Amino acid sequence: MNALANDTGIEVASDDRVVDALLAKGRLKEADLVRARRLQEETGGSLLALLSRLGLVSERDHAETVAEVFDLPLVNIKDVPELPPEGVALTPKFMKQFAVCPLSESESQVDLLMADPQDVYLLDAVRLAVQREVRPFVGLRAEIGDLIERWYGQGRSAMGAIVETAEGEGSDLDDVEHLSFLRSIGQPPKWTGKPLLYLRLPLLKSWEKRAIRASRAAFVCSDQDRDHLRRTFGHGNVVVVPNAIDLPAVKAAPDGQTLLFLGLLSFHPNTIAADHLIRNIWPRVLSALPQARLIVAGAKPEWLASYREKPRGVTFAGFVDDLEKLYEEVTVVCCPILYGSGTRIKILEAAAHGKPVVSTALGAEGLHLNDGSEILVRDDPGAFAEACVRLLTDRSLAAAIGGKARSAIERQYERGAVVENIRKLIR
Repeated sequence: MNALANDTGIEVASDDRVVDALLAKGRLKEADLVRARRLQEETGGSLLALLSRLGLVSERDHAETVAEVFDLPLVNIKDVPELPPEGVALTPKFMKQFAVCPLSESESQVDLLMADPQDVYLLDAVRLAVQREVRPFVGLRAEIGDLIERWYGQGRSAMGAIVETAEGEGSDLDDVEHLSFLRSIGQPPKWTGKPLLYLRLPLLKSWEKRAIRASRAAFVCSDQDRDHLRRTFGHGNVVVVPNAIDLPAVKAAPDGQTLLFLGLLSFHPNTIAADHLIRNIWPRVLSALPQARLIVAGAKPEWLASYREKPRGVTFAGFVDDLEKLYEEVTVVCCPILYGSGTRIKILEAAAHGKPVVSTALGAEGLHLNDGSEILVRDDPGAFAEACVRLLTDRSLAAAIGGKARSAIERQYERGAVVENIRKLIR
């Protein structure tokens, strides 16, 4: 197999070079390599990935050998800074998906921690996304995941924690990853090589299929996700366990006219949604109600293009410690999500506080809330703005929709009932 070189100037060689080094250093046995090659002939795919998956080469041995072969630094995440670099146009979802994380940046270069620095296409995709040269560093996949969780809050899902509490044997698919990834490719930012990411879909679907097949039960959050996975993979062990929510006391509605968007703003679906709200919906609301306010709450507001435009009537609240106090200021909650998968915790939280919600159809996907009585679903920006204005000006309607949404949440998503349901499923 020939060596390859990408535009960063870093040579990326074939698996054979790394395998030879593993053998030479005694990190891989010849008999194990023969077994792996036979299996590779049947299944295809990367030999190194297969060796790791079979447990024939440890993740640390793999990482250390790759670092030695390519003369790249091997990073211990205990030694990295407490805060992530600013201004690198990679979303936490992308980083988690491909086990990469920026370590530092300058005007001309980004230092990138990678589990697989041999991936030429991934290196080129990152280079095109950040519009700078990329210098790869080697890290363990598990440690990169821990670093992403520490810096960006994109680690284990809340559902995963509930599953552990129930002490069962199941897999938690907080998103149908291949659907979320497929939708993300068509969204900004766009670059010349981005369509190459479609080549990763078959592998991603294969991983999901294997995870489901290896589990007694695979938990998803909505009927749509369950039906799609059963239809796509043909496994009947996919079951719905809705996201769980705590039920706070409902406070009286405020006197003002205040909209809220809430979410981690460096998470790409939220980035796109918040910019869409501020640029395409909010001006229509403000034209009808000049005294209205929009609060955009969540860490990393600087990731928004609209943040630099200083839009009139918009407050960027940043990370909010006290959500109870925030909801006391709010009349209506907006969820103008344009891509992604799974169910929206932000809608469940708003409904639990008795707040009326206006959402796109995709934002409300998978939730058992009735349009018109428990939520208002609008995709067109003009119709979305009209729904917001209607709720801001009709306090009786806002209270009725918020109250019915709260009742629906209490019936379907209360935390104790959800946890008990999980226990029953995995006994």
